[in-house]
Amino acid sequence: MCVQMLELGAEESPFDRILVKMDGIMNFLRTGFSDFFQFDSVQELSGAGMTLHRSRYHSFWRETASKSWREAHQQVIDSFGPLAKSSRTKLFVYAAADTSELCRLGELLEELTVHFGSDIYLAVFVGGQTEARTVSVEDNCRILVHFITEAVCSKSDGSQYCEPLKRSLDWVVGRAMRASVVTDFAALQSLAHDAKANLMVPGGFSAFVEPAEQDEVESPFVLPSKIPEQARTSAKLPGPATSPTPARSPVTIASAATSPNR
Repeated sequence: MCVQMLELGAEESPFDRILVKMDGIMNFLRTGFSDFFQFDSVQELSGAGMTLHRSRYHSFWRETASKSWREAHQQVIDSFGPLAKSSRTKLFVYAAADTSELCRLGELLEELTVHFGSDIYLAVFVGGQTEARTVSVEDNCRILVHFITEAVCSKSDGSQYCEPLKRSLDWVVGRAMRASVVTDFAALQSLAHDAKANLMVPGGFSAFVEPAEQDEVESPFVLPSKIPEQARTSAKLPGPATSPTPARSPVTIASAATSPNR
């Protein structure tokens, strides 16, 4: 929704219209989405005509009557791979599920770099903060973090992400901006006010199957994927820089969010 509000074009992503944790993003990239259709819980919502799919990593819901839902997701997964071969500068946007994830942003960027190459930037939105601010991490010139006061919520229309997204695009193409600078990711997490995204799915369930709930599931529902595990190659991160190199080609936006309405 945010991208549409700003009338921007964005590449369709397997993470669109689902709820996903940072661990889920990294897992699916590492496995080539081979376990994307493996769920810990599948529930038909009585009276709603909807079916809810949940795992410890992600969740989404669909019309129960739909017969082509899996094929629709598979098509997007298949088209996501060629994006890695594009020479265009890429911006990956993520709305954090929990401020505890902030200490692992370097790990997320490294995984994105393995998948997409070194010309990718990561913008992260952190909701529920006491004041809005933009934060950069020393020696990590391809990560920009936006603290926003509005909560990250699965029922949001995405409007709270519009200004941070515009600033992120300015940042990627090398425009000057003011930002606080912290020494490392631990300092970034300490700077943030502890907050978790308010993620409830239809039926009042939690967005993700937690370990205690997993123990109660006797036989997980599994749909085998047709995607083979992708070979992974190492990618060297660029050295420290005081500011990102301006993009010389159109910017491609790829996104993942804890709210499906970025």
